[in-house]
Amino acid sequence: LYPNNTAFELTLRLAEHLGQPPHRVFVGRGSDEIIHMTGLAFLDPGDEVIYADPPFALYPLTAQVMDAVEVKVPLRDYVHDLDAMAAAVTDRTKLVFIANPHNPSGTMVTAEALGRFIEAMPSHVIVAVDEAYYEYVERPEYPCSLQWVDEGRHVIVYRTFSKIYALAGLRVGYGIVPDHLSDAMARVRPPFNVSSVAQAAALASLDDPDQVDRGRRVNREGLQYLGEQFARLGLRGVPSCANFI
Repeated sequence: LYPNNTAFELTLRLAEHLGQPPHRVFVGRGSDEIIHMTGLAFLDPGDEVIYADPPFALYPLTAQVMDAVEVKVPLRDYVHDLDAMAAAVTDRTKLVFIANPHNPSGTMVTAEALGRFIEAMPSHVIVAVDEAYYEYVERPEYPCSLQWVDEGRHVIVYRTFSKIYALAGLRVGYGIVPDHLSDAMARVRPPFNVSSVAQAAALASLDDPDQVDRGRRVNREGLQYLGEQFARLGLRGVPSCANFI
């Protein structure tokens, strides 16, 4: 049998898990596919796409596929320079990617800083917040990005089962999209895009009450160990909120 075309059961479970209505939740082949769908749905040739430099590879690729203009804003002290990113916005800007935590630096932006940035965005700009590593973050100032989706802001949130849920090889991720952007995303979603095995594995992961806590604990121990060894060897590392340094 083909897989369920809309990942129906997984979508309902994720919606319940996130406290969101199901029509806002889109399941894909990893969050990579949701990023690609965002480009297909909202970018036209000549639109500007802003992202931090160095970026996660899918951001420039999405811009290139849609013949959009890439606007690269260098990190400042390995963290998104949100002031510089806001200053780079023009009337041609359509999409801003913010990875939080950032890949590859492992740093994060705070709720206060990201909220101020989103407030400053004009109405034609979509802010895509990539939270692939958010489950690893243990700092109280980390933002709850779904609040901006609930408020109907131009904000899309990406998450994945590839990291703390350890399903990277099965390719299953998801996006949470506000009501007014949901229909456009639905129009570009490929049919049968997530395999039956991936859907079943993601549901099983959500049923495991210890999965996230166990992953955080192991990651916390690994970060501490590596940090100590780097210090012993005289190597400099950037303090990480993710599962890499």
